[in-house]
Amino acid sequence: MTSALPPLVEQVAHLLPEVIRLLESNSELSVNTMLRAQGHDPEVIRSAMEQAALLRKADAGWISARPGWLLTRDGLEQATHPSVADFHAAVVAAAGITHVVDLTAGLGGDTVALAQHILRVTAVERDPATAELLAFNLTNATNVTIAMGDSSLLEFPNADGFFVDPARRSGTRSADGSRALPERDPERWTPPLSEVLRRANGSLVFMKAAPAFSAPKGWAQYFISRNGNLIESFCTNASTGNHAVIIDSVSTTVITQENISDVPAGSEIGRFMFEVDPAIIRASLTGQIAQSLGLEVIGIGGLWLTGSVVPVVPYLRNYNVLETFPLRELRAHVQSLPGVALKTKDSRVDIDVLRKKIKKPDSNEWAVIFTSIAGEEICVLARRAPK
Repeated sequence: MTSALPPLVEQVAHLLPEVIRLLESNSELSVNTMLRAQGHDPEVIRSAMEQAALLRKADAGWISARPGWLLTRDGLEQATHPSVADFHAAVVAAAGITHVVDLTAGLGGDTVALAQHILRVTAVERDPATAELLAFNLTNATNVTIAMGDSSLLEFPNADGFFVDPARRSGTRSADGSRALPERDPERWTPPLSEVLRRANGSLVFMKAAPAFSAPKGWAQYFISRNGNLIESFCTNASTGNHAVIIDSVSTTVITQENISDVPAGSEIGRFMFEVDPAIIRASLTGQIAQSLGLEVIGIGGLWLTGSVVPVVPYLRNYNVLETFPLRELRAHVQSLPGVALKTKDSRVDIDVLRKKIKKPDSNEWAVIFTSIAGEEICVLARRAPK
């Protein structure tokens, strides 16, 4: 993509490396003073300092995949990680899309990934200031066109697919004023869900949403975790079914729902227990995973598996089982440990009360897992296996 950029954007981009270098050994005030003495425009200095502060907050993997990009605070908070954006783009490309419209381009994180997979991309951004940064970030993307305006008022008759990441934040800030609160009503998203569904009437649509969102009937839904954290639901009318997507620093694993019978809960704890990745749990695929790996489901929530062998898969965290005991004996069984993690998500016990009772700090090695067998709550003392 080639277009004339505003002078301020070019000047900020040019000054930013020097600002970053100076901030390594000087205070912000000193850097500001030095740059003013060199004759730099105060507004350019201020903007470059803001960019440097945002880069310090950004994920290292994000920065390495998007070198030299200019950011905004809201854009950084909402930006798709490059590994996730690559997955989005792969799903869009697999649907045979040749011209996709990114209706909510923002800083261009998903746009640039789409451009690497799709023949033609149109990026829509309604905020003029963000659009300037978008144009800068996409300078080297030759197959991207930027369209300014409200996406709900624009039509794209030549497009065969639409990508949308609705803004799911209200204007209300959290108690500390740091960020807007999540908006749970899809009709208050920007664009609203009804607008997304209008686009889906006759076209293929690919939409990001919060993990708790339920896709429209007949749509495929991909529940995506990254490094063990459930981050989003990705929905499309281009296919069907539930999918769990597990992304880490080395791989992306996709598990698709199959037609299998319900798997009954296990009746005893094996040599090992396995904490299931949240994407698998949200996609209701725990039983399928247990069946495919020869494991048993433990507890009522499908959060844990158990067995006598350790499968080599990226979506289970392995714990070596040491002993089981009733809750009333908790303190005695952890007394000799330097610290212990309390895994209570499959139980109604109050973790704060338990922590005060045992008087032990958290631990990355030792854990007590609170779960149930045949409806009876038990504690499992376990040791986390090294990676």
